Amino acid sequence: MEVLQEGLFSWTAVYMAVTFPAFLMVLNFILGDCFLNEGFAQNQYAGSGTGKGYYWRLERILILFVFGLFVWQYYTYMFQARKDYVEFCNPPVYLWQYFVWVVWGKGSFSYGLLWDCSLGDICFLVLWSLHVILYFSCVTSAPQVGKKTSNSSFCRKCRAYVEGMDHHCFVIGNCVGSKNRRLFLCLLAVCALNMGFLLLMRGAWAYAVGGVFLLLGLLLVIGVTVVSSCLLLFQFCLLRKDKTTLLFLKEKRQLHQGFWRTLCDLIR
Repeated sequence: MEVLQEGLFSWTAVYMAVTFPAFLMVLNFILGDCFLNEGFAQNQYAGSGTGKGYYWRLERILILFVFGLFVWQYYTYMFQARKDYVEFCNPPVYLWQYFVWVVWGKGSFSYGLLWDCSLGDICFLVLWSLHVILYFSCVTSAPQVGKKTSNSSFCRKCRAYVEGMDHHCFVIGNCVGSKNRRLFLCLLAVCALNMGFLLLMRGAWAYAVGGVFLLLGLLLVIGVTVVSSCLLLFQFCLLRKDKTTLLFLKEKRQLHQGFWRTLCDLIR
């Protein structure tokens, strides 16, 4: 009986009680028709989540994975790499200390520590916040239109017509069209800046400390920096020629040229 009471009233039981509903919500987001999926579908003129197949579910998994990477990035920069001064300029720590002080009357917190920030901390918080906001905005944006127009193309993955369609982006689980192309370009620019800043500020530290997860994270940051920078340059070249990715690929097929030859013609 005592063992049962200890199990029911332990912190492990509390953590399980908190995380289990969250796990069910995540599962419903991937497999079911939760209110978020229904909201996306109505806003983007698509059908409900049922019947969209494995590709749609993979996109939902990737969206959750990307948000998990945002959390991992914040934890690594603001906690793991700042062990000696975690309480400084760290809003989650301040909120947790304030919560403990209000609810249980334990511990202490200093309002001044929240604003005791170095220039690097401020730059990271600004870039990280912008990155999260822009990514969320791209995921929830609606480049789709309710019916076919002269400038729209049908996307089989979105199951809707997209105004001025550029391409369907698997990472954001959404199409890029004339309505959200500027937003997508801002996302690429901030992504490249954020990853470049991480390499500059924490790249040498991650390599020196080592560890499987840190080194994997370092490789991921390098890869994302290169890919986002190349995509941003590619999009600027398309804008300079007033083209879209679909038109670029169509010209490649019509001219019977290789990808690199067509790309060189685009850059000129």
